[in-house]
Amino acid sequence: MNLLLFIAILSLLIFVHEAGHFAVAKRAGIRVLEFGFGLPPRLIGKKIGETIYSINLLPIGGFVRLFGEDAEELADARRPEKRRLGTSGAGEATLKRAFFTQPKRVRVAVVIAGVIMNFLLGVILFSGLYTVIGIPTQTDAVLIIGIAPDSPAFSAFEIGDEVVSAAGVSVDSTVDFKRLVDERREQEIVFEILRQETLVTVHAVPRLNPPEEEGSLGVVISPRVELVRFPIWQMPFRGAWLGLGEALGWGMTIVRGLGGILSQLVSGVVPKDIGGPFEIYFLVSEVAAAGVVPLVQLVAILSVNLAIVNLLPIPALDGGRLLFIGVEAVTGKKLSARAERLTHAIGMAFLLALMLAISVQDVLRRSGAESLGALLERVTQM
Repeated sequence: MNLLLFIAILSLLIFVHEAGHFAVAKRAGIRVLEFGFGLPPRLIGKKIGETIYSINLLPIGGFVRLFGEDAEELADARRPEKRRLGTSGAGEATLKRAFFTQPKRVRVAVVIAGVIMNFLLGVILFSGLYTVIGIPTQTDAVLIIGIAPDSPAFSAFEIGDEVVSAAGVSVDSTVDFKRLVDERREQEIVFEILRQETLVTVHAVPRLNPPEEEGSLGVVISPRVELVRFPIWQMPFRGAWLGLGEALGWGMTIVRGLGGILSQLVSGVVPKDIGGPFEIYFLVSEVAAAGVVPLVQLVAILSVNLAIVNLLPIPALDGGRLLFIGVEAVTGKKLSARAERLTHAIGMAFLLALMLAISVQDVLRRSGAESLGALLERVTQM
C-alpha cells in the first residue's frame, strides 16, 4: 500500500506539471502530438483532433510531446523530399505551429507553465486543508517545545508544558516569558505550568552566562497554535490566503536549503541531508501512518519542491530550457539544434547519475550500513 501511495503521489505531481505544459501549448496554438498518462510503452491511445491521448504502462507521471521541440526535428520536417513523399514532412502552416518557431515569450510561457502548476497545486492543497480543518491561529499561551540537556530547565520542565506564570507574574506571551526570566538570572524562579491539564509548580535558576545558542533557562518556547473555525463563508478566503503564505514560506525554505547544498558542494563537502526517491518513499510511508492531514501537507511541500527544483538552470530541466532562451535573448542567436540536444542529453545523464548516487545514500542511511558492500553482505547473510 505504501508503494502504491508513493507511485500515486509521484504520478500526481508529474502529471500536473505536464498538464501545465499541455494547456499553455494548446492555448498558444502549438501542435501537441501526444499527451500521455504514465510512461511508455503505450497501452492504449486515442487520437482526438491532432493529439493522441494515451495511457502508458509505467504509471509514473506523464509527458507531453510537442511538434518541433527542437530545431533538428523542425529541420527534418522542412525537407522538401519528405513533403513530396508525404512522410514526416509538414506544410508551412504546420511549421508555424512548431514549438521552436514560436516567439521567446511563448516558449517561456510553455516551459514555465509546469513550474507554475506545481506551485499552484501546493497552494491548493494547503488552502483546501486549512479550509476544512480550520485556520491555525496563535494564542497567548506559551508552550515549552524544547529543553537543552544539562540546563536549569532540564529537571524542571517537560516538553508540552504550558507556562502560566513566572515569579508570580502572569505569562501572556513569549516576550513576557523571556523578559521575566532574564530579569531574574541567578535567582530561583517559581513557575506555574499546566501539564496534561494539571496545574504544577516547578523551580529553576536561570544562568548568567549560558552556552552559545542557549538561553539562560535552556528552553525553546513557542505560542500555542490552535485551529479556529470562522464563519463558513470566510473559510475559503482565509484558507486560500494562508495556503498561499504557506507555499511561499516553504518555497523560501527550499531555496535556502538548495543554496546551502550548493555552498557545501563548492566547498568540497558532500551534502548528507539530501534525499532522493527512496527517501521520499520512506517519508510518505512514515507520514501516511500519522494521518491524512500530515500526508496532504507533505504532498503540498513536495509539489512546491518540484516546482523550485525544476527552475534550476540544469539542462534537461525547465530551468535549463529557460537558460537557453535567455542566452538567445542576449545574443540574438539560437543555439544549434545538435548542440542543444547534446547538452540536454548530457544534463539528463548527469541527473540520472546523481539520482542513483542519492538513492544509494538513502538506502545506506536508512539501513544503517556504512557502505554498499556492507549492505550487500548483510543482505546475503539473511
